[in-house]
Amino acid sequence: MRNLIAQLSNSAEQIPTVAKAVVAASTVGTGTATAIEWIPVVGGIVATSAGIMLSSVLIYTTLKQHKLKLEILHQELANKKNRRKDD
Repeated sequence: MRNLIAQLSNSAEQIPTVAKAVVAASTVGTGTATAIEWIPVVGGIVATSAGIMLSSVLIYTTLKQHKLKLEILHQELANKKNRRKDD
């Protein structure tokens, strides 16, 4: 079980911070460019929608990673409590 949790946690950590920043910056950039009419509205809507979807995936992955780390900590705490009872 712990091995599976570690594998999932590692896969979530493989998304580099730079990729997250690029997605956020491009979403803001296309939204701003659409608002000041530098790019056509349809293109801006499509690009902004794609950015929102990618951001949602990144948020979900990050939350999942934190949840897995929390589960590991809870499991380690329970193991320590059990060891103290045994002593």
